[in-house]
Amino acid sequence: MLPDEVPQFLTSVGLAPKPGDAGWFGYIDGSGQEVAIFEHEQGGALTVDCGLGRGVAARGLGRAERGLATTRDGQSIDFALASGTKIALVPDGSKLRFSATLPDNGKNQLTALLVPIAPGG
Repeated sequence: MLPDEVPQFLTSVGLAPKPGDAGWFGYIDGSGQEVAIFEHEQGGALTVDCGLGRGVAARGLGRAERGLATTRDGQSIDFALASGTKIALVPDGSKLRFSATLPDNGKNQLTALLVPIAPGG
């Protein structure tokens, strides 16, 4: 499905998931920006690593944030990036619906449907 680009993307943003991490990958609707999420237990709590790519327009820098604390709101797993962007992940079968609300008073929202991947692609 995505055998070549997932490992390349993970390397480009410096994500190195461990065996046993649950992972998902997809593209932001409209922009084509890559996004990867890995969840794992850390100190008895669910944390996530989030990688964001440059997108098809190659704007900005790809980056990753690791060990982000999560909260649950019903089925949604919620966390925030250092920028203040709030992320919600909602299961949709084996996939995840990704929703990001930017810190601009909620005027801009990014969405994606992420598919499951094994650690390392």
